[in-house]
Amino acid sequence: MRRALLLLTLLAVTGLFTEGPATSEEVRPLSATVTSRSVIATILVDPLRVTLSLQANRVRAGSSDLAMEAVTNHGSTPLNNVAAVLQVPSNVVVKPPGSQAIGTLPAGATKTARWTLCAKVPGTYVVRAQASGQDAAGRHFVAYSRLESLIVTSGSGSC
Repeated sequence: MRRALLLLTLLAVTGLFTEGPATSEEVRPLSATVTSRSVIATILVDPLRVTLSLQANRVRAGSSDLAMEAVTNHGSTPLNNVAAVLQVPSNVVVKPPGSQAIGTLPAGATKTARWTLCAKVPGTYVVRAQASGQDAAGRHFVAYSRLESLIVTSGSGSC
């Protein structure tokens, strides 16, 4: 009974029992082994951190807003193939579309990706940034920003 409780505690602490994608504050287990006398686990902390900022949280439909995604490597080794993505609803036009390649992100470094947003119709929209990359061992990391609200009021412009 103690072994099962210890294993469940270990799994809960390492984020195995979270729903949805891991946040940038979680740790991810690489492995967990249970024997008759012990629990052995290897834990890997996600080195990526993502911060999203909008130039204005309130804009008119058809007008532009600037979104900036700061991606930081808090690890001690470089991350490769780092890419930044902005996740928006279909009523929001993003330029440039798709992900932006950041490339190699040295240890302790921060790089910024920028997009222009334009909402087609009034409403309140949720925007989120995501970054991904891998270390030299090929381990893949994904981090997400906090959700940001974009409030769009009536306007006469077009995207």
